[in-house]
Amino acid sequence: MSPDLAGPRSRAVADERTSEARALLQTTAAVDLHLDTFIPTRLFGYDFDATHAYPFRHLIGHVDLPRAARGGLKGGLWSITTNPFRSSSSRLRIFRHNVARLRALVEGSRQAAWVTTATAFAAAIDQGRHAVIPVVQGANCLGPLSSFREAGGADVVSATLVHLTSSNLGETSTPLPGKHRWGPRGLSARGHLLVESMNAEKVLIDLAHAAASTFWDVVAVHDRSQPLLVTHTGVSGVFPHWRNIDDAQLKAVAGTGGVIGVIFHPGFLGPGLGLSAVVAHLAHIVDVVGEDHAALGSDWDGFITPPAELKDVTLLPGLVAAMLQRGWSVERVKKILGENFLRCLRAVRP
Repeated sequence: MSPDLAGPRSRAVADERTSEARALLQTTAAVDLHLDTFIPTRLFGYDFDATHAYPFRHLIGHVDLPRAARGGLKGGLWSITTNPFRSSSSRLRIFRHNVARLRALVEGSRQAAWVTTATAFAAAIDQGRHAVIPVVQGANCLGPLSSFREAGGADVVSATLVHLTSSNLGETSTPLPGKHRWGPRGLSARGHLLVESMNAEKVLIDLAHAAASTFWDVVAVHDRSQPLLVTHTGVSGVFPHWRNIDDAQLKAVAGTGGVIGVIFHPGFLGPGLGLSAVVAHLAHIVDVVGEDHAALGSDWDGFITPPAELKDVTLLPGLVAAMLQRGWSVERVKKILGENFLRCLRAVRP
């Protein structure tokens, strides 16, 4: 085939895949396992209920509810992120404030619904509303307490034990110099108590940001009848990096029926690969533990710079098209887009 004919045909195939992707998203409950859109709302009043047109893809501005609807994203785990440099009592006070604030914003929206159970998720989708699932990044938000319910966070569906810094709960994966001088190696005794509390209260444990020592300590004490999450990560089998998890960790999560969400940050996916890197990481999860354990965890609005092909949520159909182009079945793609996570949600919060 001559080069001038190959180009148009290739574009026609791409257009066909994108149309198929858009149609698939209309009939699929696509869920992003990690949205940080509440951060710019907290910092400078970013209105996620309104449409925003950002001329760049860096750091924030990736998601708002009108664009989520256009992109076919039906819901997400909306993170309430903890500032570790506040005092213990201040972290707890701010956490309570932020839970109430996010809920008030969602309940005041015509486009969103506050979702803490699988039944509520289904109702939100039926009503054409974006399902805002409240989660926590950094369980040290609890301050001196060791229970989300006691802290007024009964609505929290999942939480990471740590974030970018270690805490008195456990060790972060971040390679900070001297981090062991002000935090434990692995899961602390207090962290162990929190894992037990989260299991009892049906708060899913998210091992994103956990050091390998923390990860394996949690696996050892966690109630295996409940699925573990790693909501936004890359995999070391594609790109070795301190932020990514290895094949043994993938198998440990899958062994609980859990899911792993692939992040959209190129620094963790590998340089220069763009959207195809996201698919490569998803493919590795599928190859190692099967299609029932892969998901999307973009980290949009979390001060990342996603690939240009995923610079905002309206471009989600392009990622779906890339999965279809790889020859994956519609059933597999639907699992990755949301069905795998919803299985986990039904298991703990039907």
